[in-house]
Amino acid sequence: MAEKYYTILTAVGKAKIANAQVLGRKVDITHLAVGDRQYNPSENQTELQSEVWRGNISSIHTDEENSNWIILEAVIPADAGGFNVREVGVFDAEGDLIAVGKYPETYKPILTEGSAKDLYLRMIIEVTNASSVQLKIDPTIAMPSRKWVEEEIGKHANTKASLTQVGHVQLSDAVNSTSTTEGATPSAVKKVNDLVIAHKEKIATNETNITGLTNRMNSAEDQIEQIQQNVGEEFEQLPNMVDSVKTTVEAVKKQTDLIPTIKTKADLIGMANPSTAGTDSLFKYLKRIEGKIESNNIFTGTPKFVSSRHYSNSSNATIVNITGKGIVTSFNLASNTSALGEVEITIEADGQVETFNIEGSSISHGTGLFSPMIEFTNKLKISLSFKSSTSNYLYVSASYILK
Repeated sequence: MAEKYYTILTAVGKAKIANAQVLGRKVDITHLAVGDRQYNPSENQTELQSEVWRGNISSIHTDEENSNWIILEAVIPADAGGFNVREVGVFDAEGDLIAVGKYPETYKPILTEGSAKDLYLRMIIEVTNASSVQLKIDPTIAMPSRKWVEEEIGKHANTKASLTQVGHVQLSDAVNSTSTTEGATPSAVKKVNDLVIAHKEKIATNETNITGLTNRMNSAEDQIEQIQQNVGEEFEQLPNMVDSVKTTVEAVKKQTDLIPTIKTKADLIGMANPSTAGTDSLFKYLKRIEGKIESNNIFTGTPKFVSSRHYSNSSNATIVNITGKGIVTSFNLASNTSALGEVEITIEADGQVETFNIEGSSISHGTGLFSPMIEFTNKLKISLSFKSSTSNYLYVSASYILK
């Protein structure tokens, strides 16, 4: 039984293929055309009898089972149609009909008819040497065949992407991966971005803390420098303080040496009535000494010595605040200037308050010496007040004896 549908090489096609084999050249197949005439093709044909469409061949390859079979494929796009396909022809780059075939009748609709589709055409040519035929196509027009697409997709489906190869990429949410074949998801990118933002905020906080610490360090350095300066000034005044203590000791010794004479004079003073004789504080002071001498224990006990430094505008600065029994024997005042205001010494002994006012101009480097000789039996508090500029200070030393 003769084949109903078939393809044959034309006489021109046979001649070109044979010539290509002898000369080592190739026949460049470029186009496939279809017609709507139904007939039995002839090798003497040079064109289709009723061509209705011509387009680029999209694929040409040899059959896997028969190396002499050349398989050609083309696609009639959806925007072409309105005709039946009954004849098919293959043309080379020079426009010659190489092969012609009888095709099963197939209608190609067009969109205006209510339906549209691509029509895939497949044509097989048998030659003695398939290597003499090659596809010559315009890549901007050619369309791939379904088989080619499936084969390429199959190849790609089994290929993983890497640094050197295109392929499928496996996504990953990991933010600490070292993989070079996986891609980061938006979620992973967001995690990294959040970490970067948090790290930047920590850096900004640390920079603020460092700035604050630096400022505090600078302030501490200034305070240390001021302390060093104050200590230096105190060391400078130390000889004056020592001289002041020596002066106080010498004054107490003189007072001790004068005890017999004072006692004798006190007897005479005691015969007078100071309140009616118009005597001043000196007589009161001598009367006080007289009573202490008669008690015969004025200088017995444990001697104590305190000193402190006070800056300008001190008010009620406490020098001594103790509980016990004894007697206040002497005070010594020293300053870095003779321009002090009035100095007020308040002595509160067992609730009895006595105030001594010393002219500031008389106090300079240990010259402000006096001996109150105030006795206390339970509690003693001594405080100081004076006014001056911020650059001036006052040294105070007090001597007392605890019984």
